[in-house]
Amino acid sequence: MGRAALASCGGLILAGCAASDCEPKVRGGSPTQAQAVSSASEELLERLKPHLNVCVRKIRLTDKPLPNETMGGYRGKTIWLEVPIWPIVVYHEYCHAIQRQNDLSVQGSVWDSDVGDPPTEVFALACEQALISSFLLGDRCPDDPDGVDALFETRELFAYPNDEIAVGRSVEFIPTAIIADDGMGPIEIAVASNGIVVVADGLRVELDPMTGAPVNTTDAEVSNGYSAITSNADVYFLQFLPIRGPNTLRRIWSGDEGLAGMGCLEEQERLFSWADLAWSAFRKNDSITVGWWRVE
Repeated sequence: MGRAALASCGGLILAGCAASDCEPKVRGGSPTQAQAVSSASEELLERLKPHLNVCVRKIRLTDKPLPNETMGGYRGKTIWLEVPIWPIVVYHEYCHAIQRQNDLSVQGSVWDSDVGDPPTEVFALACEQALISSFLLGDRCPDDPDGVDALFETRELFAYPNDEIAVGRSVEFIPTAIIADDGMGPIEIAVASNGIVVVADGLRVELDPMTGAPVNTTDAEVSNGYSAITSNADVYFLQFLPIRGPNTLRRIWSGDEGLAGMGCLEEQERLFSWADLAWSAFRKNDSITVGWWRVE
């Protein structure tokens, strides 16, 4: 069966399946809202791995509140969505369909909730992030809460994102200076035209970050610590929402080509930009390491 036939049948590979059976028909809402739903549906179905089946026959849009203050619902191969339309809600309801129609197990601690959600809802909450966000997580980090396990599990249902999400970029950290400091407190970075100022636990060091040589700065401004803006791309910390436990952070690269995950944060890490490069400063081995990021 060709790809076009697959798409027209909502990804369902069963004998006797026809477009009239499974191609979702959008009812209600404006033409723009209907198109937004169709686009989100197509994106999900294109990315769903071929061994999985899903058949949604109707998608109904309404401007009336849905039961239990929800933004969507799924039952009997029909999805209900409250306008305005959010793609992540479309993904969420399709994820319910994927789980039920493929009889995917939601038994075990991975699907436990700390707010009382049933396992099927935990699955959908994790699955709705799987098309983009979960791929940017990369591998598990030491400080991740166990609630990220559901994100890793559900992203296995989907193929890697298309070229708009540049998950395959090469990332390298180039250390340029190491400052002895056995403290444990936060680091603050101020950026000047001729260097930076590193402040931590009473320590104050002015240096050229590329060479490590001492300098005298006069116009330093404190960096926000969570982003580095350059002419080619931005690097920033992004929060992910595990199913349980506190939010977890990753470095993210964002350029014209898309997004790329840059791995785990180091202890007390701070981002800043200098000389049109993205830099980090963090604690490691009783010292503060300073360096810049090469992303290719």
